[in-house]
Amino acid sequence: MQTFAYITKDGKCSEGKGAAFFATHPDDCAANLSSLGTLLAAAWDAAIYYRAAEGACAQLPRIRFFVIAVTQAYLADEELIASDLALAARLGVNVLPVLMTDDLEEALEENEALSPFTALLFSELDATALAAMTEETDAKAADEAESSLSEAQALWRRIEALLRNETEPPKAPLSGAELQEMFQTGYAKYYGVVYPMDRERGFSLLRTAAEHGEPRAAWHIGIIYANGEGVEKNVAEAIRWYELSDALFEKNAPEQKGDRYTMRNALGVLYGSLGQYDKEIKLLSPILPLRLALSGEEAQASRTLLNNLACAHMESRNYREAASLYERLLAVLRRTEEDEAHLSRILGNIGYCLTSAGEYRRAQAFLEESYELRLRLYGKEGKETASALASLALNCGSIGQTARAIDLQRELYDLRRRTLGEEHVDTVTALGNLAFLYQKAGDSAAA
Repeated sequence: MQTFAYITKDGKCSEGKGAAFFATHPDDCAANLSSLGTLLAAAWDAAIYYRAAEGACAQLPRIRFFVIAVTQAYLADEELIASDLALAARLGVNVLPVLMTDDLEEALEENEALSPFTALLFSELDATALAAMTEETDAKAADEAESSLSEAQALWRRIEALLRNETEPPKAPLSGAELQEMFQTGYAKYYGVVYPMDRERGFSLLRTAAEHGEPRAAWHIGIIYANGEGVEKNVAEAIRWYELSDALFEKNAPEQKGDRYTMRNALGVLYGSLGQYDKEIKLLSPILPLRLALSGEEAQASRTLLNNLACAHMESRNYREAASLYERLLAVLRRTEEDEAHLSRILGNIGYCLTSAGEYRRAQAFLEESYELRLRLYGKEGKETASALASLALNCGSIGQTARAIDLQRELYDLRRRTLGEEHVDTVTALGNLAFLYQKAGDSAAA
């Protein structure tokens, strides 16, 4: 069962179960929570959502329904309805309007235009609609619930139509310039750049901008959750915001190619952090040629993307593809005079991928260079040097250079024994490999 929070007016949360929002007009909160809200909390996987709690919706898990108490106060507040519709669209959930009879009974009798609402009087809705969310529901209850939910959706379409037919024109949506300013202000307040740091207000502005279609705002909320900056680190929540950002880039800002490629690269890394390497590869592969065409091979963004895609292939054991990508990156690094520590790691990765693919002779030159670089950078007893020495010794044995392999493996064993002790697993492994090489060379006594 998923967790959720009851969000109170002061923004505090208490744990529970949840798969839905329950929203109402602020003026009706007390009355509705004593009736419909209480029932939903007890019988349904529901979360009580107050708009007064800034950032509340970002704290809740993925939901399936957005339950709204339809009252006179609610129907009179076009701005609030537009805000709820935008939030429901961002969350990707169905809106379930529930008519509050105490508030609208008199209006229904007097206004024939509201007659469609009579199909969803609260007393008639709860048993079937709530059954849709219970694990124990039988087939008949499910059918009834589906029918009731269809009626609810039809009702909401009617509400929208009534609003559109009002004599006063609806407020214009936020312009691109307004969204950009909102995003920039939210970012500045959240991180304390120019403005004094105000994480609550900054997050609220970022969220509002994202809800109105600003892709960079959704992206930066993803960064906040990915890094745990001012919130508890939550990779799943970060991915949800990154994916929303990707959709918003495609819909609202297709010209911002560089930002979208950078965002997708980071999203791919998040997939990889969860072990979803196939998903990471599927996301990053199509954008590699696009990024290279946009920025060129030597740009930092291009090099980072090459490295991340190669790493994903290596973790997926697509060793030849990984080696090819790493070799392409290596050629770029040699031209850009990348620091030698990074260069040594890339050389080692190429060697590892080629040996794992059985291409031992191709791997040899990369492993030799990696070892020489690390020897110069870290000295004989550096752990990075020892790692490169181990790989080189094993590969020498694989290509028939048994005598050299023995010399290198003996050197590695002595190093492990000095730095780690006789009983360390790496020391024991080095000794076992040395014995194997002696036996391979026909020196049973030494083995």
